[in-house]
Amino acid sequence: MKMPTTVVYVALLDERVDCWRPVTAEALGDSRYRFTGSVPEEEVWIFQPGEIVVCHDRTFQNGAKSLVAFKRGDANRALHRARLRSPLIRSPVRPQ
Repeated sequence: MKMPTTVVYVALLDERVDCWRPVTAEALGDSRYRFTGSVPEEEVWIFQPGEIVVCHDRTFQNGAKSLVAFKRGDANRALHRARLRSPLIRSPVRPQ
């Protein structure tokens, strides 16, 4: 089943001023969205395509209101915790 999509703004990193990119995202419910598409070569996004993010409304300086991604969603945190528990990742690096 195809999820409904909407536009969510994601913050760009490595910019001299606050910059936001409109990104297509799948609406998952409970203010959670999953980014689709890809990051243009010249940009660095705070969140990556495929990540689940939590969004809220933001009023920009020009008065426009839009959804912006402000933190990772729970599914990403659970995946991150699972990776940290992996013996391959937790193995200490021993100096030679």
